[in-house]
Amino acid sequence: MFGQNVPPKRGVLGAPTSAPRGFEDDDFVPDSAADREHREKLALIREGRKRNKELLHSRAAMAAAMVQAGGKINLDMVGKAIMSGGALPNNIGAAGPSLPGNEKVKGDKAKKEKKKKSKDTKKGAKKNKKKTKKTQEKKKDKKKKDKTKKKDSKKKDKKDKKKKEKKDKKKKEKEKDKKKKDKKSKKKASSSSSGSDSSGSDSSSSAPAAKKQKKEPKEVKESIVSEGPIVPVELKVDLDALPAPEEGIKRFIFQESETPLGVRFSAGFPPLILNLTPDGFSAKKGVPPNSEVHAVNGHALVPQNVDVVMAGLKKRPVALDVRPQGWKPKAVVKELERQRERAEAEKEAIARRELARREQLEKEAAERAEQERAERQVREAKEREEREILLAKAKEQRAIMKAKKEEFMRILNDDPEEERDAATNLMEAEYGSKVKLQGRRGIPLRLMTRRKEVAWIWLGEAQELIGGGVQDPPEDTWSEG
Repeated sequence: MFGQNVPPKRGVLGAPTSAPRGFEDDDFVPDSAADREHREKLALIREGRKRNKELLHSRAAMAAAMVQAGGKINLDMVGKAIMSGGALPNNIGAAGPSLPGNEKVKGDKAKKEKKKKSKDTKKGAKKNKKKTKKTQEKKKDKKKKDKTKKKDSKKKDKKDKKKKEKKDKKKKEKEKDKKKKDKKSKKKASSSSSGSDSSGSDSSSSAPAAKKQKKEPKEVKESIVSEGPIVPVELKVDLDALPAPEEGIKRFIFQESETPLGVRFSAGFPPLILNLTPDGFSAKKGVPPNSEVHAVNGHALVPQNVDVVMAGLKKRPVALDVRPQGWKPKAVVKELERQRERAEAEKEAIARRELARREQLEKEAAERAEQERAERQVREAKEREEREILLAKAKEQRAIMKAKKEEFMRILNDDPEEERDAATNLMEAEYGSKVKLQGRRGIPLRLMTRRKEVAWIWLGEAQELIGGGVQDPPEDTWSEG
């Protein structure tokens, strides 16, 4: 079952064919079911490879025959011929090559052709792999280029947008500058016309004012409004119909005879009252200097109302509303107060939340400390118990060892002291020296082994054997390099 007792072939020409006596095991050939199955599988694999080679050769021959026949052969017939290992009939097309059957292909030519075909197939596979790699790399490069193009296009779009925005801003600024220049030109024209109509006293007073303007810096441009004689107007302003001024605003009304006002205004909106002429009607009425002009005849001092305000100042009667610097409407003040209260409420809420958070953290820290303290107490108690148990075990072990030692020493001391002394003298004597023993010829052998240096067991514990440990190599050893 497990092997075959078949003697191997030994020599030739009358040589012994069996193993000599005592060497019969050499004739045993190991064999098992697994080995037999393995050999059968290998044989099947060999046959399959052989069959594949034959089919490849027959396919090549059939392909050549189909080329010679000019495509007049049926594919079913070709397939049957390949699988059966036969040849095509001679009456179909040109005489095709005769297909080999199950015979082996002999000769070096067939082997060379097979090698060439295998090399060609390998080369074709390598070329295909290279082509696929190149195509994949090209696709990747295209994707990268597309991504970079998209990014570049996005960047260009952003740059174009920024450029357009800058251009629009510049256009708007130019338009604003043009409007300002037009307004300034209108103001100069109106002031020049009013200056020509004014009296001699006004012209004399305007001369030093012009000198002062030259000395003042460019940042604060001041204009002196000189009022000439009132131009007769058919429709006069109804001052009684104007709404009452808001809280914090003072209104001053100048009648037809009260001209000029005697006020110097600053540039900008709203204009400031820079100073008052001492004998002017504004000073007499108590107009506060360093205050802002809020409105003229009910028209607010904004850039859109420049023409109306300038025309109103030249006419009489005129209503001049003045406000202190930093004045704000009542609604705005209420809104600011509301915002301030809201901000304070938010601050208080944040402070309350922070206080609650800190209290919670302190509470959690106290709870954590209490928990750690309790765990530490439990751990210390457990360690104390374990220590006590270990001490008790150690004491018990020490007592056992003490009793064992006493018993061991008692057994050793049972022999007479003279014999024990003689044994120690004999063991401690130098090699070759003489030892005199009194009273008897020898010493019991047990006394020689009752020493810790030579005993196998001492106090119930096994001792290391003499020479049983790891020895160091001698210093005078020599080894070949």
